[in-house]
Amino acid sequence: MQTIASSIVPISIVTIVTAVIYVVVKVRRRQKGRGKRKDVDYRGFFTMGVVWFPLGLVWLLVYLLLSLPLIIPLPFTGIGLAYLILGLTNRDKWDKDKKRK
Repeated sequence: MQTIASSIVPISIVTIVTAVIYVVVKVRRRQKGRGKRKDVDYRGFFTMGVVWFPLGLVWLLVYLLLSLPLIIPLPFTGIGLAYLILGLTNRDKWDKDKKRK
């Protein structure tokens, strides 16, 4: 059981760091190519919340069962919940993207 617990934390940290680097690179490339400002994609926030919130809950359950510190699953759960709320509160703006294209 100890080997599972000792390997989950480094793998989680590497996954998070890789995801953050990927997002930063994508955002920089997108900003570099475009001069005008684009509207916020609230449907995208909702989609990320749908992915991150359950992932955080599953990790939270695993970490609680293994008695590990909750430093990894709590941010995923919190950010996922925030993205869900942000996307759902601005649901009326989802249709704007469809009308433009």
